[in-house]
Amino acid sequence: MADRNIPTKRGVRTYLSRTKHQKNGSGTFAKWISQDIEIETFDNADSIPIWECDSHLWGFIKNDVVVTIGTKKQQFGFFPATQNITDDWHGYPVFPFKEKNKKYDICKSLLKTWEENNNLTADEIAILIKGKLL
Repeated sequence: MADRNIPTKRGVRTYLSRTKHQKNGSGTFAKWISQDIEIETFDNADSIPIWECDSHLWGFIKNDVVVTIGTKKQQFGFFPATQNITDDWHGYPVFPFKEKNKKYDICKSLLKTWEENNNLTADEIAILIKGKLL
């Protein structure tokens, strides 16, 4: 499947689904379970309020529990900030709070937003900060 632009729910940002992050993509890149999951994760990140940390977006899907979105059991999507306002967004599944360089640590303000808006509970956030799956 070739890279392709996907319409987003809010229609404000543009999203590019990258072949290398698809389940059958080549290489050792992080991979989404499906393109539908990828888009739903981005749409959740791009909802109001926007789930943003340091200009990067974060997304997940919760249906009673936080669902697996990546082929290696990842539950969160990371969407790096674009270089230019007109660039397409793209992203990939990650394990937050697992990298020594803290690249995928979610900022406290977003964690607080998720708790205040009942996206995640305080207990779920505590588990997440420990680098564990929800």
